[in-house]
Amino acid sequence: MVVTNGIVPREDEVSSYYVCATTPDGTLNYSRITPNLHVYKYVITPTVGQSSVSVALSITPPTKTTSVYFSSSSNCLGGSTVGSTNYLGAATGFNAGIQVLATTHIGVVYVCNIDVATTNYIPVSTYLSVGLPVIQAPILTPIKGVPWCLTRTVPASLFSLVQGGDTTSVYAKYYTSTDRRSFLVTSGTACDVAQAVAGTYTQATEGGELCVQTTALTAQSYRLCTGTPYGFAIQAEETVAVASPSPSTFVTGTYTEAVFPGMPSRSFLFVVKGQTCSLANSVVSPFTTDVNSIAQVSTVPIAAGETILTPGNYTLCAKLDQNSPSSAWGSVLEAVPIVRQQLFGLNFTSFTAGVATNVPLLYDLTGSAMRNTLSPVSTTSAITSRRVTVSACASTLSTSVGYINTTSVESVASITVDVPGTYAVSYTHLRAHETPEHLVCRLLLEKKKKTNNKPAYQSTHPFIYTIN
Repeated sequence: MVVTNGIVPREDEVSSYYVCATTPDGTLNYSRITPNLHVYKYVITPTVGQSSVSVALSITPPTKTTSVYFSSSSNCLGGSTVGSTNYLGAATGFNAGIQVLATTHIGVVYVCNIDVATTNYIPVSTYLSVGLPVIQAPILTPIKGVPWCLTRTVPASLFSLVQGGDTTSVYAKYYTSTDRRSFLVTSGTACDVAQAVAGTYTQATEGGELCVQTTALTAQSYRLCTGTPYGFAIQAEETVAVASPSPSTFVTGTYTEAVFPGMPSRSFLFVVKGQTCSLANSVVSPFTTDVNSIAQVSTVPIAAGETILTPGNYTLCAKLDQNSPSSAWGSVLEAVPIVRQQLFGLNFTSFTAGVATNVPLLYDLTGSAMRNTLSPVSTTSAITSRRVTVSACASTLSTSVGYINTTSVESVASITVDVPGTYAVSYTHLRAHETPEHLVCRLLLEKKKKTNNKPAYQSTHPFIYTIN
């Protein structure tokens, strides 16, 4: 009857008809006192899918006309032409039973067909086009050992991110899956529950926050799979970072430019090892990396009356959710050494006024961590990441002791500033530090000494003698 007479019910109704029959006396009467012929709407399979992805749809029974189209509105009258507001594409393939739909529309998609009785277009079936949950920026890089937390929202609120939270939704009739859990799979792997990385199953909160455990992960790429009304889909793909800041050792009471590879736009802080990662327990001001994963790290304590942190191992903590002021913090590295300034390791502790001298630095500390205050008369500047130049002192300065200072009251090391001129030095000291040039000079002087029988050697050269 549908095929022969073109009876087409709307998508929101069931057409019911009385069946009439001729009785033996030749009259036409109802066969039953209630309608006993029901014509149901067309059925689209599947009933739900992801927007912006091509989905092959089938319709039962195949449509009778060749002018079927998709619309974003149930008012098919106003959207039957290409370019109109509601027009989403032709659906003439339904004549053969299959039609591919690719639309960016999010919401209900209506299949419009001609009503033979009125010759107008009416919606004869529907399909739900849903978008993936939207992750609020910034999307943080997952760090091994730190819960990877994201905050998400659902476009047009077509489903809930909470397990069991949308069973009463008006759109529930379209769902083919009610599993809203999330998990990780390795990069290149389909979102299959059987392929989930152990320990990464998780569920979202009412506010859309999702935290995935990363303890079992390694430094490689993973896909975040999330449950939707049409099944599990790839939500995001990120590479797990293993915390390895450079430098790996920090100096107490200083400001240091540090790199946190693979961790851009992330907030960090230090707590005493063994304490819980929290803003309340932070011993320094929190710091945030830029888009290049670089941050200015302060090891100046925030506690009143303190000028330096007690040297030792501290726990580096990362903020779990950059979008939440009250977000929890998680441990990134359990033992980050924060050391005294003496560990700069000044291999040269004696300098000559008027002569710039390179000072090697130990560990992986950089010259930028040293402040430009060589008390009382000189400055320092970084020339490489491993050496520092101590600039010239006034030539009129008398021999004195100075300090290469940082922001704290403690000094890196004591140095002796020697003024060029004539002064006595120890013969043993000279022998201990002489260069080949010094050796030639000494031999000549000793020969001269024997000739002139002088009792002592007076230096007239601005040599720098290293005191170890």
